[in-house]
Amino acid sequence: MVQSISLNMTNAALNAASGGSLGIPLIAASAAGNAEQEALQNGATIDEARTYGILMGGIEAGTEMLAGGLGKISEGLGFGKGVLDDQLVKALTKKMKSTALKNITTFAIKSVGEGTEEVLAGLGGAIAQKLTYMKEEDLKELIKNQDLMKAFLMGTLSSVIMQAPSTVTSTVQGRDVNTGLTQAQQEYVNEIADGDILKAHTMEI
Repeated sequence: MVQSISLNMTNAALNAASGGSLGIPLIAASAAGNAEQEALQNGATIDEARTYGILMGGIEAGTEMLAGGLGKISEGLGFGKGVLDDQLVKALTKKMKSTALKNITTFAIKSVGEGTEEVLAGLGGAIAQKLTYMKEEDLKELIKNQDLMKAFLMGTLSSVIMQAPSTVTSTVQGRDVNTGLTQAQQEYVNEIADGDILKAHTMEI
């Protein structure tokens, strides 16, 4: 758990130092390097380890793009948004009037999304091992060794810890954690988007 959070924070710090330009490439490079070292330590040849590293870099980048569940920290530092969890958040919160309920729903979905991301990465990791330096091992056993339940819980808790500050602050201020707007401001923006400029101007006054 500590290692998972530490790795997330280290990547975030490096990305922040670059002005937010690294993002997904940093995740891929970091995962590839770590995976290559892991493979070498477990008896892989240099070529097998390198291939495994490349596969794991792609897997980590892909799962991060599907479910970026680390909240505003991840987005703000250039790690992007998750395609799946963001679409789910939009679908479930679209008609919600309560800002607090929207924020809680977003918090829950993104937390579970991060846990799911870790499970997908674990499954991908087992397959990558089977394709490279553990060809003789049974795939079911490799998947079992990934301890997917623990990976899910670690990913979820990591997201909870990293999302909590922005979620609490936004909720206390009455702001949507996704947009940073209060309900009144969002209604104003919606009126402009709908073309009702006169009504929006009246609300502003």
